[in-house]
Amino acid sequence: MSRETQGPILLHAHIPKTAGESFIDLLVRNFGMRAYRYEHSDPNFVIAPNDLERLFFDRPDLIAFSSHHVRVFPSILAGRRALSFTTLREPTERYISLLKYVRRNFLEFSSEARRFWPDDTPDCALRKLAEHALRQLGPESQSCLQTRFFCPPAYVKVPLGYDMCVYGVNSYILASSCLDRFFLVGILEELAKTLEVLAAKLSKAGISLSVSAMEKINVTKVLDEELDWLNADDPVGRQVLQANINDSRIYERYLTRLKAEYENLKEGRILVNGFSDGESSSDLVDLGLQVEDASEPEESADELAQKAIQEFSLWEYERINQRRLEHLTSLQLEFDKKSVWEVSAGVGDLSSFFIDRNADLTITDVRPVLLDILRDRYPMLRIEELDLENPRPTFNRVFDVIACYGSLYHVRNPDQAVAFMAARCSEMLIIESCVSFGDSVALNLVEEDRTAFSQAYHGVGCRPTRAYIFGELQKHFEYVYVASKQPRHEQFPTDWSSPLPGSCLSRAVFVAGRHPVDQPGLLGDLPRTQGRIR
Repeated sequence: MSRETQGPILLHAHIPKTAGESFIDLLVRNFGMRAYRYEHSDPNFVIAPNDLERLFFDRPDLIAFSSHHVRVFPSILAGRRALSFTTLREPTERYISLLKYVRRNFLEFSSEARRFWPDDTPDCALRKLAEHALRQLGPESQSCLQTRFFCPPAYVKVPLGYDMCVYGVNSYILASSCLDRFFLVGILEELAKTLEVLAAKLSKAGISLSVSAMEKINVTKVLDEELDWLNADDPVGRQVLQANINDSRIYERYLTRLKAEYENLKEGRILVNGFSDGESSSDLVDLGLQVEDASEPEESADELAQKAIQEFSLWEYERINQRRLEHLTSLQLEFDKKSVWEVSAGVGDLSSFFIDRNADLTITDVRPVLLDILRDRYPMLRIEELDLENPRPTFNRVFDVIACYGSLYHVRNPDQAVAFMAARCSEMLIIESCVSFGDSVALNLVEEDRTAFSQAYHGVGCRPTRAYIFGELQKHFEYVYVASKQPRHEQFPTDWSSPLPGSCLSRAVFVAGRHPVDQPGLLGDLPRTQGRIR
């Protein structure tokens, strides 16, 4: 049989502690020697695609391959279609299962691996092991080993906020983009549905899999009292519940998809490769083969994210953000233990300023790709969708401080945006905005490129005069100020009597308060000239 006519290969990505051993046993029972299990002593090792392909050239009889170390997923291997499959597990259950495994097998670990755990690990309570592991990783650490499994650092474009974990990058964007291309993503807690859908899809692809050969999953029981600490009221329990945020997002995404695929199967609709949304006909068989299509292919989530990150990583953006933060520091405003709303945060380049000052931070933006980047970068924060031009009324929390940097001039209705923010501000609103020269109260609408991640979402922005913004703030706050000194950047003028040459943008910083803001760096009127911070 030529390679072109050989059937596909089932590629099983075995995430540790997801009942993979039981699935491997199922493959062996079905395919015998044609099911191959690959092992390696280094848990961080990733089998290279070229090595994987060489194996299938050497073993053309193989039907299935399973390993902890297959973490890069070519669509074609040795001229055969590769059908990638994995099983996810509820993140907290998986975390506890890993602790049980460590306790049970500690004495068999290498001396290097044992150094990470207490000497009395075999006799430790699970809470103590969890506390020890979390202490090693840090209070704000994210475990997310299921997410990291699909993002080995040597094979992905490392995003913003990478924590240098050698096992993998904690990126929902990258992991979901990888898993979206899988033949099937199963769910351990829905194992019966997983196996039924898998068997049906494999049958149409030309592989017969008897799921009745699946033996009972090996689960070590834990006494209920051993887990009575696993709740939000216990400090260790709370940290465990919060330590797998991206894993939880991944799990919920593919749990929803599996349930939909199962319902499609029951109604006779199923895609062999990929996710069926219920619109496909019962006889549709999709093996992922290339089809000529004149339309432009849609960009994946990780491709969009990379574009956005590149746009916000330009030298001029990084430089102006540095000058903004220097200036904000010079104002000596108080953020410690304040609830802060950062409006339209982009990719979050200013967010760490408030985090490092112990603020209780909430971040919003309107573009889905930017929200994905923010959630990857700051998984512990509250990050919500909000369109500043058309804000939803259900966003009604009140914040001590609101910071609106580089956003007000990207809406066509800044008066309504200021009113919306003011209604949710109990102490202070800080606005940095592009403005126009002139003493009049003028809005000055402008067209912007809505395809640019840093420009107006709806395609129209504004360049209001300083007097316009100052006046709108005075409608809602008793105390309104501008900074006496500007950031050390050419886009922040110090002489308002003459416009800047050429097409250079002009910016100003405003502070509005419910109470007087007693700082020498603030002025209660619009000065003709300003100084510049050192």
